Amino acid sequence: FAVGTSDIIVEAVFVQEDNLFFYTMKDNQVTITGMKDTTLTEVVIPSDMFGYPVVAIGTSAFKDNTVLEKIGISENVTSIGNMAFYGCSSLISIELPKGVTSIGNSAFYGCSNLVSIQLPTSVTSMGSSVFCKCSSLTSIELPEGVTSIGNSTFSGCSNLTSIELSENVTTIGEKAFHLCTKLSIIAPKGSYAETYANNNAITYVPKE
Repeated sequence: FAVGTSDIIVEAVFVQEDNLFFYTMKDNQVTITGMKDTTLTEVVIPSDMFGYPVVAIGTSAFKDNTVLEKIGISENVTSIGNMAFYGCSSLISIELPKGVTSIGNSAFYGCSNLVSIQLPTSVTSMGSSVFCKCSSLTSIELPEGVTSIGNSTFSGCSNLTSIELSENVTTIGEKAFHLCTKLSIIAPKGSYAETYANNNAITYVPKE
């Protein structure tokens, strides 16, 4: 055990379908910070560890894991940290639970084999470059709670053909859709997203 001034940080082994995790604990809640066995192609994040709920995937937890193809995340998780899956170039499928409210900067940056991802309606906060260089991503719908799209969020998503935005989106950052040459923005008439699409030579499709 390594004891800090305010938090207890534990390097622990938790066996869940032969998966081995590092984690930190604060206020009796667990954040996954890494995985010991980086040869696994499929991982399931447990709902709890030793009786304590797993509530977050920490910063860089799976960064540059080029073997991981599929990951399931328990419903207790509410936060995906910065660069959590950065560079996971083999990741094809990920299931985000209904309770996730925030996705950090560059969380899925460079996940070049990620074809699709469904964001739960609970998501209200997304950082910058979240899906940057996800070159296999073809479509995505942002939840109504998301009001801002950060800088370079979808930059380099060269196969992204459609994104559905609500009328609640009022800010779209610089280079948010840079090099998204196939993109159509689906949004309500009169919305900020429609204006953005027209001003940036992106195909606009009225939302039914």
